[in-house]
Amino acid sequence: MIKNTELVYLSEKQSMLDNYIIKSKQITVNDDVKKKKRIAFMVELFEFINEEKSFKYWSNKRNINQNDLIEEFIDGIHFIISIGNDLSFNFNDHKDNYFKNNIDDCIIDIIEKFNTFNKKLDTITYDEMLTSFLNIGFNLNFQTDEILKIYNEKNKKNFERQDNGY
Repeated sequence: MIKNTELVYLSEKQSMLDNYIIKSKQITVNDDVKKKKRIAFMVELFEFINEEKSFKYWSNKRNINQNDLIEEFIDGIHFIISIGNDLSFNFNDHKDNYFKNNIDDCIIDIIEKFNTFNKKLDTITYDEMLTSFLNIGFNLNFQTDEILKIYNEKNKKNFERQDNGY
């Protein structure tokens, strides 16, 4: 799963994209923009959860499209890394305490960790939230090279979207 060196890499790539958006849209990063990033992260998280489908106990249709699933996870990575960058979080200090768990418990944990972070907005609770989110990928056996490949593809697409009036 993702280690510190990859997190630093993702942080640098995300910073380039965020700076590009800020400059091209003439955005001032303030508390309101940071709040919108947190909301965007939650939206992406819930899109991921909806794609993962384990909570749909009432449904027999649980065929999961792995490509769509990891893409939704990557969308979450974009925002959670951006949030860390806004905090000046040092991704070299991240402790990757991933552990095997039931996916439903992982989902409840990230929601709880997000809520705690959203109240405190500090690097300690951010790191806990980041670990919890990445632990989902660990439990779904997402591979680091696959995550980086799809992130880079999506990052390139996001630059193109900005250039095309997104």
